[in-house]
Amino acid sequence: MDDSPSSLVAAALQAKPSTRLGGIGSGSPGESQLVETYLARIDVSASELKTEVFDLIKEKYQEFQPLFHDSTEMSSKVQRLSKDMDSLSNRIQASCKPALHDASQRQSKLKGRLEECNEHIALLSELLAVYDEFEGAQKDQHCSNYISSAKRLKQANEHLQQTMSRGCDAQIYLSLKDELHRQRASLLGLLRSVWSQAFKFSVTKPASGGSSESAKRSDSSQRSTQAPMKLELNGRLAVPSGRDITLTLLVQCLELLGVLDEMVSELGLNLVKYFLVPTISFQVKTSVATSSRSFVVTLAEITPEVDSQQRPADVYSSVQELFDTISRFLSPCDDDVSTLLKDKIGAAVWQKMCDSIVKKCLAQAVPSQAEQMKSFGAIVNATQAFESAMASGGFVPEGGASLLSKYVANVNVHFASKKCEDLLTRARSLMVTDLHNTVQLMPQTIAALRTPSDTTASPSTTLSFDEKRTEAELSLAEGVLHMPRCRVSVFVQDLVQLARDTLQEATRSSVESAIQLFFSVRNVFELYPLVVPTFHKRAVSEVPLLAAIQHNNSFYLAHQLLTLGHQFRSQLSAKSWLNDAAAFVDLVPSIRRVGEECLVSQLRRQHNDLLSSLEGAHQFTMATDEKRCADIRRALRQVIHQLGRLAAVWRDVLPREVFLRSI
Repeated sequence: MDDSPSSLVAAALQAKPSTRLGGIGSGSPGESQLVETYLARIDVSASELKTEVFDLIKEKYQEFQPLFHDSTEMSSKVQRLSKDMDSLSNRIQASCKPALHDASQRQSKLKGRLEECNEHIALLSELLAVYDEFEGAQKDQHCSNYISSAKRLKQANEHLQQTMSRGCDAQIYLSLKDELHRQRASLLGLLRSVWSQAFKFSVTKPASGGSSESAKRSDSSQRSTQAPMKLELNGRLAVPSGRDITLTLLVQCLELLGVLDEMVSELGLNLVKYFLVPTISFQVKTSVATSSRSFVVTLAEITPEVDSQQRPADVYSSVQELFDTISRFLSPCDDDVSTLLKDKIGAAVWQKMCDSIVKKCLAQAVPSQAEQMKSFGAIVNATQAFESAMASGGFVPEGGASLLSKYVANVNVHFASKKCEDLLTRARSLMVTDLHNTVQLMPQTIAALRTPSDTTASPSTTLSFDEKRTEAELSLAEGVLHMPRCRVSVFVQDLVQLARDTLQEATRSSVESAIQLFFSVRNVFELYPLVVPTFHKRAVSEVPLLAAIQHNNSFYLAHQLLTLGHQFRSQLSAKSWLNDAAAFVDLVPSIRRVGEECLVSQLRRQHNDLLSSLEGAHQFTMATDEKRCADIRRALRQVIHQLGRLAAVWRDVLPREVFLRSI
């Protein structure tokens, strides 16, 4: 047999179809081995040819032997071998590619079917896990193993969510979801009943009296007082099966079910509503009864008085006693559970409790006089001690440790705010009082204003005639700046006195309080043009006397405001920039305008009444006619009568010059 490369390739190409490479797609192992054998032989022949070429080159170029004939023959062999290899490669490509494509398609289909099977298996596994968790949770609940039942329900919920993501049928999913809700509601209802045993609120019923009078007193007291409450903290928690459950286990079950925050929030609302608010608002006494594993906190029934005011120290003591009792009740629990409950209870009640303490207690305890500010230091110390005790007990949430301390630290601001609120309230109550309650205002006697030369000139200095004349021209007459004789309402004098007292108190207060008090006085006089004309509008428009009184009131206030700021400027000089801003002159025009508009409106109305009375005079035409003459006399008498009545009303009320111009 010829072993040359060309003979090997020819033999491979002349082989039967069943033995050539076209049968590779059939998967026969003998055919594959035959092709490998042919390829191995071609590889060996190529290696031998390579050796011969190397020897030829060596002999031709290194040994310089004339072997041209051999090299030509060797070249032809190489060409034939290359052609045979190309033909074999083409035959292999033509026969193998379709088979490989078909095999790849079959592999893709099989892979897709395998993935579908895996998805179905995973879905069935999740459904089986849900079923097992349901069965186990139900058995654990019957066996009073509530923590395991809660864990199983939580796992069942997670598996159920996975089934939905894997394309579970909607009806199957809804059925399983309903079963999960049913078992969860059953377990949760049981745990809620146990929780109500741990924290039980109830109303203390008063002892029944035998007489009708006691019953009436009982009814009236119930209407006027907060119903006395009782909180039972029970450490022995029984379940329907008769077994006891610990508070630690109960809290863990509620946390697994995701309802612990809801339960603690409800507990916090009840604490605030039935215990903390009554303790802060009324003068109640807290009593604590202790047994082996239980505590009973009771609020005694005390009828609150109208003017009763809780002392902050008493409130802090009562509130701290309640939370100390809760802390002792939680002490048998695990440290993690006890800390968790304290944090959640503190988060539920701390903000509302602090707001109630500030509104009902601390705000009422803020001094109303500057002399009482020193005694407020004891309240500041009691507040800081209370917050420290609550923080050490674990009931203060993060970020809320200084809510009360910040309030009492700004007592100067709160003092000024309280004074301002009281000031505006009193001022408005004065402005809405009756105008006709008046007092006679007499001119005050003050020293005449003098020029600066009077105080600086030497006694021995002699003035010329022109200088004396100039001094006389510059001098003001006695009482030129006095308020003229008239009648004003009592409330405007009280309003001015209230403003003076407030400014006097501002001189004894801190810088912040002084600024706030000063601007509160300004707000009082800014309130006057808004309240008085609106509230007394009807009375002033219908009664001339009240119109004149309101005119005098406005000008009296404007007169006082001209110098009110200057009277306290020196005393407020140390209060920052109030030295230059302590003035009320800018408010004078608006207050004067109130009086002017009021009097002008009344004059216009009286003028129209007089004109209507003169209409019967027929414009004084044909006065020789007796009938016309009688009508003219009657009209004139009516006008004179109206003017006389108006003059009698205004003569002792308006200042003389204003009265004369008005009439």
